[in-house]
Amino acid sequence: MQGPMFFLAALVSSASIASAAVAEVPRGLQLGSLECNVARVQILADLASTRSAVNKISDQDVQSAASQGLDTARSGILKIAGALITGQTAPQEDRDEVASGLNATAQALASSTNNDTDVANAQKELSKAAAAGKSVVLNC
Repeated sequence: MQGPMFFLAALVSSASIASAAVAEVPRGLQLGSLECNVARVQILADLASTRSAVNKISDQDVQSAASQGLDTARSGILKIAGALITGQTAPQEDRDEVASGLNATAQALASSTNNDTDVANAQKELSKAAAAGKSVVLNC
């Protein structure tokens, strides 16, 4: 009698261990299409170029506000990347955070009253980043 009960207990124990192990297996990366990945790399490169241009702006108020906007966009991108790495869909609020950061950066740059070529360069780079962001939304 103990033989069958021991076997049953071992089987139940093994099944629960196996189901726990299966539950912990993460889903695969969400790699996306070639167009999607090109757009993802492009927005990162364009944001880096925007940051570089913003850092050259002489008006400290404009520079600070634009940097805060870029920080917000970066935060959203990092959250999206974290979701994609764990196989989850990027939450809409994270996409909205990126858009909010880009908009805040654009507003900060537009608030400049100086005829600063560094502001113009930052606006040009930000425009490229926004276009890449739209491409991510379209292709991913």
